[in-house]
Amino acid sequence: MDKLDFEYPVDFQDEVDDAKVLPEPPQFSASAILYSVSAVYFFAGVLVPLLEMMVRGGPKADTLVQMMEMNIFMQVGLFGIAQGLFFLLLGMSVDRRGA
Repeated sequence: MDKLDFEYPVDFQDEVDDAKVLPEPPQFSASAILYSVSAVYFFAGVLVPLLEMMVRGGPKADTLVQMMEMNIFMQVGLFGIAQGLFFLLLGMSVDRRGA
């Protein structure tokens, strides 16, 4: 009774069969593209103004509003962030639909 009774072909048969069958890849969702694009827009929307602020010369702006008024790069950054937010919300709505 101290010995374990097993038969090699019978006990390990299901593990061998499972190793041969590869699982199917998950179905591609349309929202994956929207999430990726929103991440790129968020990144660019933050990076463009930061890079411009680092290389800016001349007088420094006192407030964020003054900085946005005198600089087109800030407006481009805010527009990129707004687009990223739009694509993120669009991706979430596509996920709800199950497309």
